[in-house]
Amino acid sequence: MKTKEQQIGELLANSVEDYFFNPAALGRYLADQPIYTLDRVIEVVAWIIEKQAERYRREVVENGTVCEGLVIANILDNVIDKIKVSNDLKSVKLPISPKERGQLVKSLPETEEKTYKYSWLHDTIKPHEHVILNEIVR
Repeated sequence: MKTKEQQIGELLANSVEDYFFNPAALGRYLADQPIYTLDRVIEVVAWIIEKQAERYRREVVENGTVCEGLVIANILDNVIDKIKVSNDLKSVKLPISPKERGQLVKSLPETEEKTYKYSWLHDTIKPHEHVILNEIVR
């Protein structure tokens, strides 16, 4: 079963492929929503821009195909990062920038990765040290 986000994403992707789709009409409809809904719409738009900018950077590194929309998304992503730095936004939760993500990852504590494939080889209890439970005396 698809999540609500997947259903909306699929509907939007299929709709924009239609020749008669009017992005201005969709924008006008979404702009006429209550304030809370507008903040959420802006969050969705910011996340779309963030993910498309990541795709742009990936395509550039891998010498892939880049379209005008990806270039615009990359520029808008940089603008959104500057907006986050210069404003204290309370209602709108914008995606974190790659720089912020890097700082977050560096601040996380180091974890030791363990493999449990042959964990019996690394047991600290010797076979003769196992505790034997006595029968309960009545």
